[in-house]
Amino acid sequence: MKINYFIINPGGNITAIVCGKFTKKIKLKITKNILKINPTAEQVGFWTNTKNKNLDAKLEMAGGEFCGNALRSLGALLTYAGNNKSNFIIKSSGMKTPVKINSSEKFSSITINLELLKYKNNICSIPGIKYFLSEKKFTKLSAKSELAKKNLLINKASGVISYEKINEKTYKISPIVYVRDTETLYSESACASGTLALAYMSYIKTGMKKMYVRQPSGSIFETVIGNEKIELSGPILGIEKKMMLA
Repeated sequence: MKINYFIINPGGNITAIVCGKFTKKIKLKITKNILKINPTAEQVGFWTNTKNKNLDAKLEMAGGEFCGNALRSLGALLTYAGNNKSNFIIKSSGMKTPVKINSSEKFSSITINLELLKYKNNICSIPGIKYFLSEKKFTKLSAKSELAKKNLLINKASGVISYEKINEKTYKISPIVYVRDTETLYSESACASGTLALAYMSYIKTGMKKMYVRQPSGSIFETVIGNEKIELSGPILGIEKKMMLA
């Protein structure tokens, strides 16, 4: 079976997007193969079209989790594929409500309702993924241990976001993310959902509405909170079409 897919770099957290509908078992097999032959890739999402006229596409992550960078990647890919527009509505795994995306081939942003995020005791919950936020540094081993201690490994996806304040509006993060069904644990080179979690925590604690977050890749993601929504934007650094035999 021939599998067509794309490798997208959304400012780090390099993402493979596969075209087509597959069973969960086949998705996991394809995911393992893609991650094996593309060592810089950190995750795999599956793009399907939809008959719903209110949606532009569906994105299902291999582990069923929510992934902001995969959504940003698919938005850029939709533009790359020849859509004559830049605004999209995409149904995402992990999310009950569709996500708004604004994209070009060089830039992509996602917008979600603020009410979907919850925060308590340094844990931020986004539908489809939960994060523990800390100023402490973690290794992959100690991060997984911390997630186990906080009973977060039972979720589809969970992660530790180590953060450091650079100046009044700028932070940098070191994300480590675990996806249960794919059994992957990455020190990610960028993390959009983790950035959203940090922005929301800062908003709850200090009322901060705008933040710049430096990713491990060096890319800067911007978050803006207003009108009961949170928007995250960042660069798209590359799109490459690929094919493999499954």
